[in-house]
Amino acid sequence: VIQSRMHTFQKSMYIEKIGAELLTKQSPRTSQLRMSTTLATIGDDIEIKNPETGVVKIVMKFGGSSLATAERITYVAKLIRKHVEKGYKPIIVCSAMGKTTNTLISAGDFALQGQIFVDSLRTMHVATANALELGPTVVASLNELLDELQRLLEGIKYIGELTPRTNDALVSFGERLSVRIVSATLNKLGVPAQPFDAWSLGMLTSSEFGNAEVLDATYSRIKEKLTKFDGMIVPV
Repeated sequence: VIQSRMHTFQKSMYIEKIGAELLTKQSPRTSQLRMSTTLATIGDDIEIKNPETGVVKIVMKFGGSSLATAERITYVAKLIRKHVEKGYKPIIVCSAMGKTTNTLISAGDFALQGQIFVDSLRTMHVATANALELGPTVVASLNELLDELQRLLEGIKYIGELTPRTNDALVSFGERLSVRIVSATLNKLGVPAQPFDAWSLGMLTSSEFGNAEVLDATYSRIKEKLTKFDGMIVPV
């Protein structure tokens, strides 16, 4: 898995450059067609070893740089699909796309100054979903989450306070958005997947906001939650 992720990063750097060149040289309609063609061929070179002892449960963690663009997300999704095809049972953990966490932290600071900035995050995530051709239902779910983010920022603005607890809630939106995009991309590729927010699976932490520790009870709670789902579903 580690070797696959390193190869993912190297390959995605090349893919991002090619995608950027296509978008700058073509009309919007032509660019969309070329982008679809490019996404379709991404990951054709992925090779995964067979599990050593039958079906193996694994955790695959992808950082922000691996999820920064539609091209990189496509590669990640195809990497996951290859593991599923080989008999692995992966659980997917996703960071926020690119520098989204930094953007969210800055948005909180701006909200304290009376300014609300959500448009750039909305554009990036919706544009990525559209480039991946994930459909209106997925876009609607992203917009719903982004509307929730805007309401949180408005609350920070009017109260004039950003507590550690609120800041934790604020930065969580990056991961919550990315898991929805990755899950939808997997479903489009024919891999049954379901996005989860950490707390919906039973994640428990200490109350030290900003530096919380995962409680031991979390692991049995997550295991219990996941056993209630079809084993063919990939949790993201």
